[in-house]
Amino acid sequence: MAAQAEIRYRFMNRFGIVAFAGTGKVFANGQFNGDGLKPNFGVGGRYFFDPAKGLSVRLDYGIGEKLPNEKRQAGFYISLAEAF
Repeated sequence: MAAQAEIRYRFMNRFGIVAFAGTGKVFANGQFNGDGLKPNFGVGGRYFFDPAKGLSVRLDYGIGEKLPNEKRQAGFYISLAEAF
């Protein structure tokens, strides 16, 4: 099970920003419950190298779950294009 939301804002023809959040969990057969959902959230920037086609380079920083006795999981991501 997974759920995610994202808000995008293009403030110039070639530049935009984004904020995102989500959660999810993998369940064993017949063991569905809402305990232990794994959260994620973050922010990012977009550079549209082909504004007419909406093709972009994505720079995102995401933050995930906090496991016991560990630092909160986080990472910087660089990707091409958008899923939708």
